[in-house]
Amino acid sequence: MTYRRKGRNIKIGKNVKIGDGVIIYDNVIIKDNVTIHPYAIIGNTPQHTTEIGDIEGYTTTNEGTTIREFVTIHSPISKDLTYIGKNCYIMATAHIGHDCYLHDNVVLANSVNLSGYTKIHNNAMFGLNATTHQYTTIGSFAMIGMNTPINRDVLPYTVAYGNPARWYKMNRIGLQRHRNEKTIKAVEEVLSWGKQHVNYVHTLDKKLRDLDIVGLGKKSDIKEVRKSFEWFDNNRNRGNRKLIKYAGEVGYNLEYVI
Repeated sequence: MTYRRKGRNIKIGKNVKIGDGVIIYDNVIIKDNVTIHPYAIIGNTPQHTTEIGDIEGYTTTNEGTTIREFVTIHSPISKDLTYIGKNCYIMATAHIGHDCYLHDNVVLANSVNLSGYTKIHNNAMFGLNATTHQYTTIGSFAMIGMNTPINRDVLPYTVAYGNPARWYKMNRIGLQRHRNEKTIKAVEEVLSWGKQHVNYVHTLDKKLRDLDIVGLGKKSDIKEVRKSFEWFDNNRNRGNRKLIKYAGEVGYNLEYVI
């Protein structure tokens, strides 16, 4: 095993496997049981056109995460944090930009590109070549289709794809892998009511309509659903990003798209 430590303040945990040609830069923390495949680059300086001073923030990879070949993970700007949670799976040639924050069990397929300050909650999954704009927020259990450019926030538990991106239905397969039928029923109800609010109530201000689904999710009786929508609401950068739109039209059969 030959890899290069090109920086200072590098902390590597127990049972970490590092492949040939990996380069690790300043202020990187790699927790226990992480696997890094050949030629990944972790903690290099951000891609930013303005001059950046000393990087004091850390790039952290948590327990059990796998980083495949040629992945690039950039350091944060200034004193902030680029963070990858537990048991994530980052496939070959994916890029994670400065100040991105990935929670646990996130999967990025090959060549996914995350722009700076992207936030991704638990169990979200990205298909091949999907991309995000800066400051976008992706809710828990969201599924992003291949080649999809995301320039708005994506609701928890939804499947989003296309250009421009739209959300089409509940991520039932993702939920079935991790949750019980009670949770699925709760999410189904939230999204069904939410779609009616967004598409049928035209008298409300558009900003209020966009937040209806989030408000309903925060009132769910199911703790996991409620917490997911609370996290999503608290972490959105509303000044820059609105919700991506629902793909259905007025009068669309709601049962069909669920």
